[in-house]
Amino acid sequence: MRLKLLLFAAILIAAVSCSTQDDESVVSLPAPELVVSDVTDSSFKVSWKAIEGAEAYQYEFDGKTDVVTETELAFSGLEAGATYTLKVKAVSSATESEWAESTVTLNPKEEVPLEFNMEVQMDGFDLYVKTSPSDKDATYYLEPIPESMFLEAGSDPAVLFKKMMTDYAGFFGSVSAAYNKICMTGDKSLKYDISKYAERKFYVLIAGIDENLNVTSEVEYTEVDVDFPISDNQFKVDVVELIQNRIVVKVTPSNDDQYAIILQDTKTVDSMTQTQLRSFLSNLVNENNIVSGEMVKVYEKNIVPSHDFSILVFGWDKSFTTEISRTDIRTPDPEEVDELTFELSVDVKGPTTAVCKIVPSNAKASYFYDVVSASDWSEKYQSDPRVYIEQMASQSNWTVSRYLSLFGSVGTQQYTYGKSYLSPGSDFVLFAIGFQDNGEEVTYLEPQHMTFSTPAE
Repeated sequence: MRLKLLLFAAILIAAVSCSTQDDESVVSLPAPELVVSDVTDSSFKVSWKAIEGAEAYQYEFDGKTDVVTETELAFSGLEAGATYTLKVKAVSSATESEWAESTVTLNPKEEVPLEFNMEVQMDGFDLYVKTSPSDKDATYYLEPIPESMFLEAGSDPAVLFKKMMTDYAGFFGSVSAAYNKICMTGDKSLKYDISKYAERKFYVLIAGIDENLNVTSEVEYTEVDVDFPISDNQFKVDVVELIQNRIVVKVTPSNDDQYAIILQDTKTVDSMTQTQLRSFLSNLVNENNIVSGEMVKVYEKNIVPSHDFSILVFGWDKSFTTEISRTDIRTPDPEEVDELTFELSVDVKGPTTAVCKIVPSNAKASYFYDVVSASDWSEKYQSDPRVYIEQMASQSNWTVSRYLSLFGSVGTQQYTYGKSYLSPGSDFVLFAIGFQDNGEEVTYLEPQHMTFSTPAE
């Protein structure tokens, strides 16, 4: 049938051409009046009334030519939003019409919103999230966010979600690496442990994402109230003793509920948001800092002069039960002395173990000590602690002042050196040197040292 129509059209066109040449008085057929209908984002129809005397209708569309005898055409599988031109003319064996032309613009592609069908449920400190997206191939991400983070973003989920994507790209080193780590597809059933956050409310955020971490859908969220133990405990913190190398703190709670006491560097505390601080502290809580009732805590390890510390006290029962009470303190500056001597002693315990003790003549003055091999002492460091300090600081790209602020000492120190320092059957040097640091210049006092040997294995 198709071949017959094409042959028929060819005969008609040839006949019309010959007839026109032989008899110019032949009247042309009227052009069809095209009516476009049923326009969608991928199809449309066009129709016209039958033309008296027409034996067929020739049309041109999208670079193709064809012939039909019907008075209706339907086109499908087209590009959404594109504009197409259709031309139709009536033909007979004797004559033909002018082309009738119609331009059709298809509808834009209808965007079907991605639905996540998210369900959220709490059970103690466990938060359960189920999703069943309407498009199983869609890529998305979801995460429970504590209320403090939500408020920090101005309670704007879109702003917060975009920041999360930026943070993940930085954390994983690149956008592509982050996408591969966090991207989700299909149905999910997830469980989150939120015990490290003392927050009464969470927001579960979810949105579509592409491979560039762009947000491809509306950011949806579900608000969740958290039921966890709350204590009305309040804390009175008294600093009993504060010297260059020792801090003694007494905490008096208002009731017998369990709580935790943690001493931290103030700069570390100040660098974190409240949410980050809660997460950080929850990893530090252990049986050594969980107490109840009145408690006196003594801190001597890593306590140095001229340093800011924060005493953090908070209720704890598997998670935070109160807000964090914070008391900031600063250890006194070291005493300036013109002379500082040392009692040095070494108790060699074995081929790779020795206990070194340093007792300064002034317990409030700053000094530095360490152990090196006898060969390095004489050859590498020229039997001079100052050379050792300068080389160690240089290796870390620090100033001498910065190095001494981290590794300097005050008061009596006792340290056990092991196999990372000592080797069997070798000679070593324990040295100590006093110093004063005014922030601009480090002044050293007279050093002392002693040698000791480890036995062979």
